[in-house]
Amino acid sequence: MCDTAVERITGQKYADDIAVEIGILMTPKSLLGDEDVPAMLTGYGPVPAAIARQLATGSKAWLRRLFTDPMTGNLVDRDKTRRRFDGPLAGFVRDRDQQCSRPYCDCRIRDIDHQQAFNGSNTTADNAQGLCKRSHTTKHLPGWRVDNSMHGTVWTTPTGHTYTSTRPDLNGYGPKRHVPNILDTESALGHRLSKLLAKPSLRRRQ
Repeated sequence: MCDTAVERITGQKYADDIAVEIGILMTPKSLLGDEDVPAMLTGYGPVPAAIARQLATGSKAWLRRLFTDPMTGNLVDRDKTRRRFDGPLAGFVRDRDQQCSRPYCDCRIRDIDHQQAFNGSNTTADNAQGLCKRSHTTKHLPGWRVDNSMHGTVWTTPTGHTYTSTRPDLNGYGPKRHVPNILDTESALGHRLSKLLAKPSLRRRQ
C-alpha cells in the first residue's frame, strides 16, 4: 500500500526509487565494520553504526571524504566533487547531449558516465557523456576507449578503428530559417508589410 501511494504521488513504482539526499558523518572504521562508533545523521543526531553502514552502501549512495587534523580532530578539508552526475549537472549534460553519445546510436540517455575514469576530481561537464545502457556497458569492455573532442566524443574500438560522435545542434535539425536584415528604425512587422506591399500583385493599379 505504501508503494502504491508513492507511485501515485511521485510517479515512481517503488519507494526505493525516490532519490533523497541525506548526510551521514562516520569514521572509516565504522564504515568498514571494524568498530561500531555511532554515526551522525545531519539535522538529526547520532544513529547506530549498523544503520549508517546500510545507508552508505546502497546502490545510489555516494561518498565524500572529510579530512581532519590528526592532532585536534577539527575538519580541515573535504572532497570538492562527488562521483555521481546528479542535480543541475545531470540536467545540463542531458540537455547538451540530447541522445546517446556513442557514434551511430540515437537511443535515449539512461546513464551519465565519465569519459575518463573517475579520479576523485573529474566529475565535470567536460568529462561527462550521456549514454544508453548498451553503450555504457560497451564502453567498459576491454579494448574500448573514449576521448573528448571539441564538439563530442571519439570512440576507439578494440581493433583500433575510431569513430566520432558530434553533439546535436541545440537549435534542432533541418534547414535554418533566414533572419531578415532589419534596419534599426524599422520593426519586424513593418519589414514584413514593406515586403508584401512591394509585390506586384498587391500594388494598386493606376
